[in-house]
Amino acid sequence: MTKSEWQTYFVWVRIVFEMPRLRVSAMTREAKSKPMPGPKDITAVLKFLPIFESPKFTFCEHNKSERCDDGAFTMPYVVLTEQASKFVHALYEHGFIRPFKWTEWQAEAQRYVEDPAALEQADMGTICKLFTTHVRKDRFCDGHLNDMYERGHLTALLRRLGSLPS
Repeated sequence: MTKSEWQTYFVWVRIVFEMPRLRVSAMTREAKSKPMPGPKDITAVLKFLPIFESPKFTFCEHNKSERCDDGAFTMPYVVLTEQASKFVHALYEHGFIRPFKWTEWQAEAQRYVEDPAALEQADMGTICKLFTTHVRKDRFCDGHLNDMYERGHLTALLRRLGSLPS
């Protein structure tokens, strides 16, 4: 390789390996300085509680596998309904989705899913971690949020959020 090619290679390596780390570091600093959700944020997210409690509410639609024109098949997938999408957007907009190592916290999140008594003791930080874990996990495990809704966990999280002291 020529000197110019090596220089281009090293610039590329630096962009690929160093820049994401710097971006994540900056996002982490920003998140640490960002306050936890306040009363207005809580009120905005709690607007979804009566919607989730309605027996007519559907959290998502299941799309079946389909055959494409070229003969290939699509995988079945889940699409959030309009209200479910607005709920996820509200979680982001009002600071409930926070950067932290949620993949390392999944076992703890599962404990709160399986133990309603533990959820009754959850503080704001834990509620944010639970919302973050479920929303992010849904990106990798299609239908996870729907499962949490059907199990009553998202509704229970909202009820706990509403019962926190001001």
